[in-house]
Amino acid sequence: MTEANSKKKIELAKVRRPLESLKLDEHRADWLLASMVIALVGLVVVAMSYQYKPEWLIDIGGIGDQAYVQGFNGDERVAEYSYRWTTGDSIVNLPGVADGAARLVSVRLSGWRPVGKKPPVVRIFEDGQQVASFQSSGTMQTYSFSIPGRSTPTGDIELRIESASFTPAGDARSLGVMVDSITARPLGTAFSPLAPPPLPVVGYVIVAALILELLLISLHAGARTVLISAGLFELLLGIGLTLQRVIAAAYLPWLAVALAVVGSAYNLPAIGRALQSHISRVAHRRTALYMLTGFLVLLAVFEVVLITNMDFIGHADYADSGVVARNIVSGRGMTVDYAAQFYQQYPAGIRHAVDTWPPLEPLLLVPAFLVGGANVVAAKVPNLLLSMVLALSIYLVGARLFDRRVGFAAAVLTAIHPYFVGMVAYPINDLPFAVFFLLFLFTLFSNADAGRPPEESTSGPVLGRLDHFWGTIPSFALSGVFAGLLILAKPTGALLVVAIALLCLVYMWRRRGPARSISWLAITAAVALVVVSPWFVRNLALFHSPLYSTESYDAWILKYNPPWENIYNIYYGNLPGPGLLIRYGFDWVTYVISQEFGNLAKDFVDGSTFSYFAFALALLGAFVLNARQRRLLWLLLASFAVMAVFVCVYWHYEDRYFLFFIPWLYLLGMNFLFWVNDLVAQRARDRGAATWVGGFLVPLVFVALAWPSVNQLRGDFSVYTSPTAIVQASDWIADQTPQEAVVMTRNPWEVSFHSERRSVMIPNADFDQIMTIARRYGVTYLQLDHLSDWKLRPALKDLYLGKEVLGFKKVYESEGIIIYRLPT
Repeated sequence: MTEANSKKKIELAKVRRPLESLKLDEHRADWLLASMVIALVGLVVVAMSYQYKPEWLIDIGGIGDQAYVQGFNGDERVAEYSYRWTTGDSIVNLPGVADGAARLVSVRLSGWRPVGKKPPVVRIFEDGQQVASFQSSGTMQTYSFSIPGRSTPTGDIELRIESASFTPAGDARSLGVMVDSITARPLGTAFSPLAPPPLPVVGYVIVAALILELLLISLHAGARTVLISAGLFELLLGIGLTLQRVIAAAYLPWLAVALAVVGSAYNLPAIGRALQSHISRVAHRRTALYMLTGFLVLLAVFEVVLITNMDFIGHADYADSGVVARNIVSGRGMTVDYAAQFYQQYPAGIRHAVDTWPPLEPLLLVPAFLVGGANVVAAKVPNLLLSMVLALSIYLVGARLFDRRVGFAAAVLTAIHPYFVGMVAYPINDLPFAVFFLLFLFTLFSNADAGRPPEESTSGPVLGRLDHFWGTIPSFALSGVFAGLLILAKPTGALLVVAIALLCLVYMWRRRGPARSISWLAITAAVALVVVSPWFVRNLALFHSPLYSTESYDAWILKYNPPWENIYNIYYGNLPGPGLLIRYGFDWVTYVISQEFGNLAKDFVDGSTFSYFAFALALLGAFVLNARQRRLLWLLLASFAVMAVFVCVYWHYEDRYFLFFIPWLYLLGMNFLFWVNDLVAQRARDRGAATWVGGFLVPLVFVALAWPSVNQLRGDFSVYTSPTAIVQASDWIADQTPQEAVVMTRNPWEVSFHSERRSVMIPNADFDQIMTIARRYGVTYLQLDHLSDWKLRPALKDLYLGKEVLGFKKVYESEGIIIYRLPT
């Protein structure tokens, strides 16, 4: 037998070997190949099943309807049917059933009321858009309406049922209408060759099949048995999705969980040992970086799908960034096309120099607009890329300070945090602020700490390729670049830069001496000044102040003179400022400041920004730091204290102002988690005990931290991608009004971006003052929203109520928005 034939037989023997012998390290290629085949089969099966458009029925009040209903009262039964009462605003959420087909939906309900009360009007919304409105009757009737065909990435359909409610005698419940069932049938053909399957459904089928694969491996099944069994399993799921989609799609996640529980219970020791082994190895290999890269690719796909399905640029400063960037690209410089406040009188043409928000976010949008045009999707691409940069930076910082596992886990948890995904959905400057704070803090700390004895370095693996770089002139210059970008992202960054630099000066003083320490930091300061100097010079030339912003006036109104609508009063010649503190009185000032600190504390106490569990891990993580890491912790505490004092004393509290601490909290928490994991594993090895139990610690804690974020993102996706009424109204303005039209609105930023018309804020003033402002700026149209909240502008009450008075002509009314043409 030749050597070639002998090698061929050995390779064939490997293929025929039972999959139970496919260890991840020894036969990684075979294991991956089998899994890839199973994944491909699952994708094909699900894709084929979604080409058929089945009818479906939801029996409200029947067994299993808990998977679909939200905000309903308990199930009830009579002889003929089961039903549930709505609470007046209830939701039927149908996962994975949107397949591109327009459908005729029939809802069987009753609006029964006690004698003397009329049944209510029922309105039904599909993903935020009203699709039906009808007068219900006191008996069970069927009401039909159509919903448009959509193929969303999630495949979810949300039906919201709204009606007036009542509270019956002797019953504390709020009752809307009695709903018996919801049915739907496709309009048109039952087959479509172009309907893409929902991504979550594809994922659940593939994950369930892969879990089945591992279960069969643990039962010592051969390769052929595993592949055939997994394929048949996926085929059965495909048949279920074809014939009973509304049930199959809803319970697929539970099927995957059940298989995982069964498989884990059967072979817990082996799974635990494998997990512990790989968790330990990740700390010393590049596996974590490869895992993070794969995760970021998937996250980028999700975020691309998200932003390409959004129509809204965002509110206020988010839209402002888009307007500024569009004007820069158009050659009009850093200007805006609206008068949003009344601290000064702008030119009659309205367009004027940017005077409110910092420049970094709009400058980041400029390249995107040059490449993709000034549109909503392009406006969100820079922050999408920055979210990837942030995740990679967290990984590298975590690997440098702790180990690769800590960096990987913290990067993933930060990237999927709903607030950080939200900062991709809208072009908001808090994301670049978080990125450059992390980079500035880490680089300046590394410079200040350079040259420490080895025993004071982190005990975990260190990516030491840059160790020779820290403490050099280029490294201090790099810190200066990040400091300048931090200030351009938000001027409050200057306070953090000063606080961190002073502490780093203390760290360096004894080891390097005062002269050398000050000279090194002077390099950082000089470079930072170079980065921000164009903005400072521009502000000095236009406003005679390097950090001018109209928010310096807002500060004295938002905090001390609420409500917030007062920032839209007319202040010509009577600008708010620190002198108002005397007028407010000492008692009021101290009370308001204490309330701001209370709001900050409340957000941490109630876990709305950072969960109790994650925060507890971060606190515990502070107690297991080595000397070097503790020095970094003092920089973080100083930064938090400076920001808290500034926000609560001068500005006003919002949770997003503190989001840049979240990556650091996750780093501290994950460091503690892996510290405990390593401690348990070491103690078990020292005592000769089994280590498999400890292998489940990290995965379970990680899932417990990640699952709330993933679950919230599922709901947020439909919110982000729902059509936005103000965009629809702005589209009408763009199509139906002349280019020189000027719109008065409470949303001048987004109206200006979406309609490409100049706009003016509706002053918080009486009718005569409003009309004076309208005449000054040549306003031709008035746009009103939040119609039920006319008290925001009581002078326009009749117009909010839809009345054509004083010569105002209604030209548009839809989705809670009215547009009037002003009298000539």
